[in-house]
Amino acid sequence: MEHDPLDRRRADLARLSSERWDLLVVGGGAAGSVLANRLSADGKRSVLLLESGRDIPPGQEPAD
Repeated sequence: MEHDPLDRRRADLARLSSERWDLLVVGGGAAGSVLANRLSADGKRSVLLLESGRDIPPGQEPAD
């Protein structure tokens, strides 16, 4: 059974809106991903990493 991407986004938004983070990193490029990893590595901080772009279902990523 196919999942509606809009339903998935609504569920993600509902979950995200009930969470709290210590830090927010906007942009998950190479530097943003490394930064978020380092900031959350000690487990004392919760970090949300936001990335824009298309929502690509698992297994359907384009080739490089």
